[in-house]
Amino acid sequence: MPPNLKDILQFDVLESFGLTNASEEEKDKALEHETVIILGEVADRIEASLSEEKQEEFRALFRDPASSEEKRMKFLRDQVPDFEDMVLEETFRFKLEMIEEEKEDEDK
Repeated sequence: MPPNLKDILQFDVLESFGLTNASEEEKDKALEHETVIILGEVADRIEASLSEEKQEEFRALFRDPASSEEKRMKFLRDQVPDFEDMVLEETFRFKLEMIEEEKEDEDK
Protein backbone atom coordinates (compact mmCIF):
# COMPACT_ATOMS: atom_id res chain seq x y z
CA MET A 1 0.00 0.00 0.00
CA PRO A 2 1.46 3.41 -0.92
CA PRO A 3 2.36 5.75 1.92
CA ASN A 4 -0.16 8.40 2.85
CA LEU A 5 0.55 12.11 3.21
CA LYS A 6 0.99 11.84 6.98
CA ASP A 7 3.64 9.09 6.53
CA ILE A 8 5.56 11.24 4.08
CA LEU A 9 5.42 14.40 6.19
CA GLN A 10 6.53 12.54 9.31
CA PHE A 11 9.26 10.53 7.59
CA ASP A 12 12.60 11.15 9.26
CA VAL A 13 15.42 10.80 6.76
CA LEU A 14 18.07 10.70 9.49
CA GLU A 15 16.26 7.86 11.22
CA SER A 16 16.03 6.01 7.91
CA PHE A 17 19.80 6.29 7.51
CA GLY A 18 20.26 5.04 11.08
CA LEU A 19 21.64 8.40 12.20
CA THR A 20 19.25 9.30 15.01
CA ASN A 21 22.02 9.04 17.61
CA ALA A 22 24.84 10.14 15.30
CA SER A 23 27.04 13.14 15.92
CA GLU A 24 25.89 16.52 14.64
CA GLU A 25 28.68 16.36 12.05
CA GLU A 26 27.38 13.04 10.68
CA LYS A 27 23.81 14.34 10.63
CA ASP A 28 24.89 17.52 8.84
CA LYS A 29 26.78 15.46 6.27
CA ALA A 30 23.71 13.27 5.59
CA LEU A 31 21.41 16.28 5.31
CA GLU A 32 23.89 18.01 3.01
CA HIS A 33 23.84 14.92 0.77
CA GLU A 34 20.03 14.96 0.75
CA THR A 35 20.03 18.68 -0.08
CA VAL A 36 22.42 18.18 -3.01
CA ILE A 37 20.14 15.50 -4.46
CA ILE A 38 17.01 17.62 -4.07
CA LEU A 39 18.59 20.81 -5.41
CA GLY A 40 19.96 18.88 -8.38
CA GLU A 41 16.42 17.87 -9.29
CA VAL A 42 15.20 21.43 -8.74
CA ALA A 43 18.00 22.80 -10.95
CA ASP A 44 16.97 20.42 -13.75
CA ARG A 45 13.38 21.64 -13.49
CA ILE A 46 14.46 25.27 -13.44
CA GLU A 47 16.57 24.85 -16.56
CA ALA A 48 13.72 23.12 -18.36
CA SER A 49 11.42 26.04 -17.54
CA LEU A 50 13.77 28.74 -18.87
CA SER A 51 14.51 30.02 -22.35
CA GLU A 52 17.91 29.11 -23.76
CA GLU A 53 19.21 32.60 -23.01
CA LYS A 54 18.01 32.47 -19.40
CA GLN A 55 19.42 28.94 -19.02
CA GLU A 56 22.86 30.30 -19.84
CA GLU A 57 22.38 33.13 -17.38
CA PHE A 58 21.24 30.64 -14.73
CA ARG A 59 24.25 28.37 -15.25
CA ALA A 60 26.72 31.25 -15.22
CA LEU A 61 25.21 32.74 -12.09
CA PHE A 62 25.24 29.50 -10.13
CA ARG A 63 28.66 28.34 -11.33
CA ASP A 64 30.35 31.60 -10.37
CA PRO A 65 31.52 31.34 -6.76
CA ALA A 66 31.62 35.14 -6.60
CA SER A 67 27.86 35.39 -7.23
CA SER A 68 26.09 36.50 -4.10
CA GLU A 69 23.20 34.61 -2.57
CA GLU A 70 21.10 37.77 -2.97
CA LYS A 71 21.80 37.92 -6.70
CA ARG A 72 20.96 34.23 -7.13
CA MET A 73 17.71 34.55 -5.17
CA LYS A 74 16.72 37.64 -7.14
CA PHE A 75 17.18 35.70 -10.38
CA LEU A 76 15.08 32.83 -9.03
CA ARG A 77 12.31 35.15 -7.79
CA ASP A 78 12.24 37.03 -11.11
CA GLN A 79 12.62 34.11 -13.50
CA VAL A 80 11.18 31.12 -11.61
CA PRO A 81 8.15 32.29 -9.65
CA ASP A 82 7.33 28.73 -8.55
CA PHE A 83 10.85 28.01 -7.25
CA GLU A 84 9.69 27.40 -3.67
CA ASP A 85 6.97 25.03 -4.89
CA MET A 86 9.60 23.13 -6.88
CA VAL A 87 11.75 22.73 -3.77
CA LEU A 88 8.79 21.47 -1.74
CA GLU A 89 7.72 19.08 -4.50
CA GLU A 90 11.21 17.63 -4.90
CA THR A 91 11.62 17.29 -1.13
CA PHE A 92 8.29 15.46 -1.02
CA ARG A 93 9.35 13.24 -3.94
CA PHE A 94 12.68 12.45 -2.25
CA LYS A 95 10.98 11.44 0.98
CA LEU A 96 8.46 9.32 -0.92
CA GLU A 97 11.27 7.49 -2.71
CA MET A 98 13.04 6.91 0.60
CA ILE A 99 9.87 5.47 2.14
CA GLU A 100 9.36 3.18 -0.85
CA GLU A 101 12.98 1.98 -0.69
CA GLU A 102 12.65 1.35 3.03
CA LYS A 103 9.48 -0.71 2.47
CA GLU A 104 11.20 -2.70 -0.29
CA ASP A 105 14.07 -3.47 2.08
CA GLU A 106 11.61 -4.62 4.75
CA ASP A 107 9.90 -6.92 2.25
CA LYS A 108 13.17 -8.72 1.44
